[in-house]
Amino acid sequence: MASSSSGGTTRTTELVTTLTARVVDVLPSGDLVIEGYREVDINGDRSVVVLTGVARAIDVLPGNVLPSSRIGQLRIRSVSQG
Repeated sequence: MASSSSGGTTRTTELVTTLTARVVDVLPSGDLVIEGYREVDINGDRSVVVLTGVARAIDVLPGNVLPSSRIGQLRIRSVSQG
């Protein structure tokens, strides 16, 4: 008797949020090293989102807004606990 099986799992998560970041260093070029942190709780699943990167001061918009598309060396890490 021959047996065949297959399996798989898929997990998709989309998180859209606004983070408040702070300047943790200013490089000799004048570029800003930034870091942001946010905790999100969705249906008992707690996620911690950490953002780090480098930005040019000229890219900071009025209201101190900086689109993620303008952050170099961008690293976004999300750790979930449920």
